[in-house]
Amino acid sequence: MPVTSVSCPSCGAPVDATVRPGAVHRCRYCSASFRLDERGAVVLAERAPPSGRPVAVIAALAAALLVLGGGVVTWFFAAAPLPEAPRVASPVPVEVTPTSAEVVPVEAPGIAAATFTPHARYTLSTGSLYLLGLVENTGEVRIDAPWVTAVLRDAAGAEVGVDRAKAQGDCLQPGQDAPVKILVMDPPDFADVTFESPAARATWCPTPVEGLRIEASPATLDSLGGWVQKGKVHHEGSVDARFVRVDVLAWSADEELVGAGYTYATPSGVELAAGGSARFEARLHGLGGTPERFELRVSARPIEGR
Repeated sequence: MPVTSVSCPSCGAPVDATVRPGAVHRCRYCSASFRLDERGAVVLAERAPPSGRPVAVIAALAAALLVLGGGVVTWFFAAAPLPEAPRVASPVPVEVTPTSAEVVPVEAPGIAAATFTPHARYTLSTGSLYLLGLVENTGEVRIDAPWVTAVLRDAAGAEVGVDRAKAQGDCLQPGQDAPVKILVMDPPDFADVTFESPAARATWCPTPVEGLRIEASPATLDSLGGWVQKGKVHHEGSVDARFVRVDVLAWSADEELVGAGYTYATPSGVELAAGGSARFEARLHGLGGTPERFELRVSARPIEGR
């Protein structure tokens, strides 16, 4: 039989080398062994190709991939579905404690309430009406300094006039009170006055400055018939302060509040360092009676970051 070239009898792939009759040959694609005799190419030891398709087709695809190069590879990775990203648990909320000295943490739920107690009612020479009293935080939480409304009513109980004023200070702790002085300009004829004092939970309260002490001299009358109260604020605490405020309450002999006012020992922008002192002077005019004593209250705000 002459020397000839054949295809693999197992997978059909072309045999690159010339096949000699009687010699045993191995297919480079499917690894099958065969011999060429009078019957043709006879498989001696067959090994199935890796897939159900002819190796020739696979070889053709391999060649195509080589021709297309990186573009085909790129398409393969682009078309293949990306692995699903690992699931990450939602972050746990972290509560951050405020560092500002003037921020008060949120309180637990509680009742916000305020009660106004009227003390003095008097008319000035101009005809204006003054209504003076104390508003107290009778609730369970800090409240903003309340607005107190005075409602003037006629003999039948109908409203004939309304005016209001805010309590002195920033906010009130439970059990704390503050003076309120309501001025009614040109009041109509009225038979009675009722008061409304709604309370709102404090949105902001300055942290109290500890160690403030008042040294005051006796109050004196000025040339206009008002009262003058002078003194010093000594800072014996450890935190520098600002907005050092002195509230002055005038009490009659029968413990009725007949006057109220306030002043600052440190004007705006002036600080009171720990260990220092500052002078103050308060003047009260148009009192609703003769004062028997003066009550002085001092407060301040700490300076942040110190």
